[in-house]
Amino acid sequence: MIIKTNHEEIFNLSEKELNKIDPEIYSFLIFWKSKKSYITVQTSGSTGKPKNIKIRRNAIINSAKATLDYFNIKENSRFHICLPVKYIGGKMMLVRAILNKAEIILTKPEKNVAKDLNDPIDFSAMTSIQVENSLKEKGFKNIKKLIIGGGPVNDTLIQKIQQLPTKCYQTFGMTETVSHIAIRELNKLNKDNPYKCLNHVEISTNIDGNLIIKSPYLCIESLTTNDIVQITGNKEFKYIGRSDNLINTGGIKVLPEEIERQLNESLQSVVFFVDKIPDNRSGEKIIVITNKKENTSTIKKACKRITPKHIRPQLIFFIEEFIFTENNKLKRKKIRNNAIKTNDCISI
Repeated sequence: MIIKTNHEEIFNLSEKELNKIDPEIYSFLIFWKSKKSYITVQTSGSTGKPKNIKIRRNAIINSAKATLDYFNIKENSRFHICLPVKYIGGKMMLVRAILNKAEIILTKPEKNVAKDLNDPIDFSAMTSIQVENSLKEKGFKNIKKLIIGGGPVNDTLIQKIQQLPTKCYQTFGMTETVSHIAIRELNKLNKDNPYKCLNHVEISTNIDGNLIIKSPYLCIESLTTNDIVQITGNKEFKYIGRSDNLINTGGIKVLPEEIERQLNESLQSVVFFVDKIPDNRSGEKIIVITNKKENTSTIKKACKRITPKHIRPQLIFFIEEFIFTENNKLKRKKIRNNAIKTNDCISI
């Protein structure tokens, strides 16, 4: 289902009509008309319990303007909004469209968000899962510029993107940074392509490699994140992994994202992720969690090719289904706990 509107008419749509798309849109538009100085936004809960964060109105406006400038989105463009407005990504797409004085196509935030898309689109934002499920739709090719956030973009999806006329970009950000603060181009991708920060952002790292973000433009004096990065140049960095995912096995600290990158070279069509379980001997044992037992042999072979040997997963856990947040982020901790509880696993 879609609703076609614009930056002015959207405020005249009824709550009942907007709720058919997303029940959060109407309340956000009420906030926007109110001129209140801040709004409370809930984090996605992909890395822990969701929490509420207060964000200033001027930071929202500044963030939206920075994105419009970065992508050179001209006024009166046509925006496609298909992210859940409960979270910062969906809210920011609405604000960008309003500030742009745009034509707006609202789509229900489901997995396939291009099936009814027939109009040319200047700017859209999707999660990687939405992209994966929408690629085969003819309407997808009507999108000129697309930002992808909410989770990792795997190598298989990147390869599919190379065949598109759409200019695709991977974003880096979080609720605390009022959506993205850095962009990575995915078309004609080199695996080492770094994220490039928006002009208003300054970055550094602490002794452990955690990214520190500074932006007075966004009311951020200094924000130390859980993201471990390697700064590769002026306002550029390569994402390594999350410190809260860190595995300590036999006194050696390993990031599961590093193992996943190696496995992805052989497991491009397999749904999986790397995690950990407690172990009396090593402290924590490296595991792979997947949802299909028919992938067992392929996963085993891929794990045995990982170097160095001490970071090879030792067990494969099977789970009936993966669990996602409302905006399609993988709930790793909940899935891991369910896998451990069922204890359906084999040794590698």
